[in-house]
Amino acid sequence: MKKHAVTLCLTVLSLLIQVSALAITRPGMIMLEGMEEPIEETLFESSQGYSFWYVSDGFSVDSQADQNGDVTVKALYTDDYMTLSLCTPAEAAEYLADSEMKTHEPSSVSHFQRELSLELKNGSFHFFILISDHGHYLKATGVYSLESAEGNAHYFQRVLDSITFRTDRDKEFLRELPGVWTEEIGDKGAILTLEENRNLFLACYDKTRGITVNYTGIWNYESDTEHGNCLKLQLNSTDNPLKAESVHSMECVYAAYMESYVDNDTLITVLKLSHLLRSGGIFPLEELFGYDGGSLYREKKPNMQVVNCRESVTLREQSSTSSKGLDQVPLGATVLAFPETGEENGFVRCIYHGQEGYIFSKYLQTFLSGQ
Repeated sequence: MKKHAVTLCLTVLSLLIQVSALAITRPGMIMLEGMEEPIEETLFESSQGYSFWYVSDGFSVDSQADQNGDVTVKALYTDDYMTLSLCTPAEAAEYLADSEMKTHEPSSVSHFQRELSLELKNGSFHFFILISDHGHYLKATGVYSLESAEGNAHYFQRVLDSITFRTDRDKEFLRELPGVWTEEIGDKGAILTLEENRNLFLACYDKTRGITVNYTGIWNYESDTEHGNCLKLQLNSTDNPLKAESVHSMECVYAAYMESYVDNDTLITVLKLSHLLRSGGIFPLEELFGYDGGSLYREKKPNMQVVNCRESVTLREQSSTSSKGLDQVPLGATVLAFPETGEENGFVRCIYHGQEGYIFSKYLQTFLSGQ
């Protein structure tokens, strides 16, 4: 019995560690009663196709009813809560027709909010807010006490401001963003690292002066019908003593799009940036490359090697053994492959000598430079 109890405890601990490791968090600041306070936020991604950030310390998310379209953000130390529920366009139209509604200014580039009601009953505020994003609608209903009006109300509003619906196109673009992006013009350059957990690291250098300035912060992604893909970069700290004060909470929002081309079997992806919004001063990328922030580049070089064949394998036009052969790839040759996108009928998408096609996965293995 004791052995089984120990095993169960270890299993539960292992699961908790895994869940904790999977959580995406980011640091931030919030203004409360005229003072800035540091916070940590956790990303919640609903099965209904939207996501938001909530303050990790002091709040929890009850997602038990998520499959039905309801998600509740609860305060841990008070009875305050906010429930998000999907609603149809027809329901939203009825709410929008309410003459007592007042319109808020857009809180981000991607959605608007309208407050339907805010009533003080028995020392607590009861609120009802409609959020519209990409043609999707959520209604936020909840309660916070009069004492929490300068606290939890701001935290709930922060959740509402961060709500984003993601289309399939958005998910694909978001999947492509993490990685290392670089640019160098003359003696000046930048290395921007976007991590999966939404942290960012930016190094700006000037070879002539022998100077490198490092920044840390967070990044996020939004989209809207007017600007398309929007990349938000926020810098929180730097090792540059001249910018230590001004860099605090500096952010810039860019309209961004990607294009790719193949050069000598190397896939070169370009992240093009177009300035939209700025706060807190001139963003370092703009100082280096001009008003828009320029373009950043990423290379993916041949990464898999042909194995397990006598002489060569066939690069096929489609993921089928009956598909047209485009070329013969010799044993030991390296190809630019995309195993991360998954296999199709046992084939992996590859590029060899500028031609894109498919190679059966059993004939490929990861290539290690120096082999």
